[in-house]
Amino acid sequence: NTPVAVSGLSDIAKLTAGGGSTCAVFTDSTSSCWGYNGYGQLGDGSVAATPTTGLAPISLNTRTVSQVGAGSNYSCSVLSDGTIGCWGYNNYGQLGNGTTTSRNLPTKVVGITNGQQVSLGNNTACALLTDNTVKCWGYGTNSALGNGTTTTSNTPVAVTGVTNATQVVAGQDHFCALISGGTVKCWGYNAWGQLGDNSQTSRSTAVAVSGITTATKITAAHGHTCARLSDSTIKCWGLNNYGQLGLGTVSDAAPPTDVPGIDDAIDISLGARHTCVVLSDHTAKCWGDNTFGQLGTGNRTNSSSPVAVSGLENALRIS
Repeated sequence: NTPVAVSGLSDIAKLTAGGGSTCAVFTDSTSSCWGYNGYGQLGDGSVAATPTTGLAPISLNTRTVSQVGAGSNYSCSVLSDGTIGCWGYNNYGQLGNGTTTSRNLPTKVVGITNGQQVSLGNNTACALLTDNTVKCWGYGTNSALGNGTTTTSNTPVAVTGVTNATQVVAGQDHFCALISGGTVKCWGYNAWGQLGDNSQTSRSTAVAVSGITTATKITAAHGHTCARLSDSTIKCWGLNNYGQLGLGTVSDAAPPTDVPGIDDAIDISLGARHTCVVLSDHTAKCWGDNTFGQLGTGNRTNSSSPVAVSGLENALRIS
């Protein structure tokens, strides 16, 4: 319930955490994953019922990686040539290769040659392309594909109404895109107001988030969404049953709401039921569910307001 060092890691360029595994991209553009591998989501050609405690290098036939994303039981990498490779569980076509066959080695996502970022939800994946549009694939029943349907697709489909996007992020069954200029659009499941459009109606095409005009980074999780604004404050919205919105309450918030006491955030990341930020002095604060010590406070007490993470003094980013 306090931070511990990850063994064997150095020269980290990027880091991402999924449901049961974690992946890193190194400064030499290679990548490795560790953790649960029951569906081959570590991408090294193996499947194991017990977690891998060492680093499993992703098998990419010498191609280099620019970004990696981890989902619930699958993973994807954006490669240097703009293609995307995915591996792991594939029951809803979330690997994007035109099949529903699980893979323990990376397999190419059909029809994408200009990818620049990938973000993975529960069983749905979305990619930001170099033309600043977004395509998604996988589970579509909760409107998560954003193409105006609720149909599952094992190949990528274009998200309706999203242009000039600079970032795409995944919740469990909802997605959001940061739009150039600082606005945000979201689509998918919306039972707790996680789309930020002042409703609880799921949307199969992208809708504008209310009151957000200066966002510089967005992040999403199971049922809530947050944005870092240009003035270094944070707004959050959606499910708040564990205090994961940081508002000092456990009441859901459909419109985006300021997190009190945070005015110097440089990075933000969400877990399923908790939220963490890195501050300008390179310390971190978290809030929400702390059942497993995920707030890093040295105890397991939930907090609906930001609390300091113990022992972090030089943090740059958080995942």
